Amino acid sequence: MAAKREFKANEVRSIVATYEKGYGLEFLAEKYGVGTGPIRQVLVDNDVAIRGRGRPSAETVKARGRLRSGPGGPPARQPAEATA
Repeated sequence: MAAKREFKANEVRSIVATYEKGYGLEFLAEKYGVGTGPIRQVLVDNDVAIRGRGRPSAETVKARGRLRSGPGGPPARQPAEATA
């Protein structure tokens, strides 16, 4: 079993701030060279609500400046009317 990773106080603050900006567990895990479990535990220990794995909230998307309509992108094109 691998040794438990201890994060320094400044790393904990950075993890919390980065997650709250909208970055995900996987991004942070890769950045710190750990799995998502230790990152999740840091967030839980610091009373940060863990987001689901689904779509980001409208607030997060808007903050990132990529607000799209519809579930996956721009609305589908309507078929052209057939000419007789």
